[in-house]
Amino acid sequence: MGRFFGRIRVVIITQGKTNWKFLLLVFVLATIVGGGILALQYSWTEKGFISTPISQVTSTPQATPTPDVTAGWKTLLNEEFGFELKYPPDFFDLNHEPKILVGDCNYSVFPDVCPSINDLVANDLASAGGDISAIKSNLSYPNYWKIPDGEKSTINNVTYCLYQTGDAAMGHTYNYYYYTTVTNKKCLVANLSTSTANCDFYLPLEKGNAQQQKNYNNCLTTNQNQPKILSQIVATFKFTNQNQTGCNTNSDCQNGAACMVEGPIIAHKPIRKVCVPKGQAVPL
Repeated sequence: MGRFFGRIRVVIITQGKTNWKFLLLVFVLATIVGGGILALQYSWTEKGFISTPISQVTSTPQATPTPDVTAGWKTLLNEEFGFELKYPPDFFDLNHEPKILVGDCNYSVFPDVCPSINDLVANDLASAGGDISAIKSNLSYPNYWKIPDGEKSTINNVTYCLYQTGDAAMGHTYNYYYYTTVTNKKCLVANLSTSTANCDFYLPLEKGNAQQQKNYNNCLTTNQNQPKILSQIVATFKFTNQNQTGCNTNSDCQNGAACMVEGPIIAHKPIRKVCVPKGQAVPL
């Protein structure tokens, strides 16, 4: 049924009847409008008014390899006790390169108490031409060592006692470090000697003297970097063949390593015992 309101004829779907012409008209109009919207959107996309989302491809970040700070460093090795350390070739003064000292000491107190290394140090200093009596007298002074009883620390799972002393001469401060541990009833000491320049030597700075300013800056940088490099050297302390060190009892081993029989026991063959670190199997 259709009725006129003014000049507009409105088509009404009467109850119980389907107006197919009206439905067809709605479908055609919807198709035209929808197609127009799609065409307009495509046109805007082509002209850059609408950005088409691009799926982002995320990649798993690759771990950056840690550079080896010890590359090119020298290696000091004590083959008898299988101990080594590394150091930069230009870090220590001439004739003051690191040394590994090994000798008798009151090893049985370690690691509960730091062993005394006075005799070991005295013999080393005397070997360079010093008067051993005067050296021992100096070592007996209460304030000779910065910490007379030693300072304990753990380096690469090994316990050390640090004894430190120093002196000054010719515009330099000299520091002597003795990192001490015990192995095979002996004291093993890694001796490091460093020097720090007095940068005030370059003061006062002369205006326009570029070389003086450069020398002063280099002096400050060297002194500031020294503790960091020294720590990197200490971090290289390592026993390379601890599990092959001979022993008789557990007291001959260090840091909780056990003295155990190496390999199978064979009749009429000598038995060899070795120090086996915690967590490692007995060598066969």
